Amino acid sequence: MTILILGSFDTKADEHAFLRNLILARGHQVLTLNLGVLGTTNLFPVDIEADELARAGGVPLEELRANRDRGEAMKVMSRGAA
Repeated sequence: MTILILGSFDTKADEHAFLRNLILARGHQVLTLNLGVLGTTNLFPVDIEADELARAGGVPLEELRANRDRGEAMKVMSRGAA
């Protein structure tokens, strides 16, 4: 079974790494998807990065960062994740 971890790896990487380790320890596969517009993590491999989600949501990641509008960024990232 593959379990998706979808989250902001820029601000909650430690928590997601803990969760990932628990899932792997139970013998499951993990797919990681980063919603964090501020950056990423080096604690674990990220399968789908924020720039790919932003593009899929219709706005370049650099533009989301420049606008500094968290609400709009989450709308775009959610659209991209879908």
